[in-house]
Amino acid sequence: MASVIDLAALDAQTGGDADLAREVLDLFAGQCRSILPRLTDPALSRAARADLAHTLKGSSAGVGAARIHALADAAERAFRGAGQAPLDDLADAAEAALCAIAEGRA
Repeated sequence: MASVIDLAALDAQTGGDADLAREVLDLFAGQCRSILPRLTDPALSRAARADLAHTLKGSSAGVGAARIHALADAAERAFRGAGQAPLDDLADAAEAALCAIAEGRA
């Protein structure tokens, strides 16, 4: 199974600084925990949820979380259109990333 975080991409983003990489991963984990519940909140407009998905898409690119990036992109496009956002798949991918970060595998 491929890693949920592309460590080479993360290394490129942080210039090989392990402390900075850990800080970036911790920030990303916090964003996942904050954004994911709000993506399913029916009280938020589709535009607001699209903006949240866009934020998650950007931060996932910064840590090399390609699957989350692709799913957040699909969610953003769905929220901006009339489609169904892949929120279950996105939540599963984020959970896998959060576990990898917590266990020090990322």
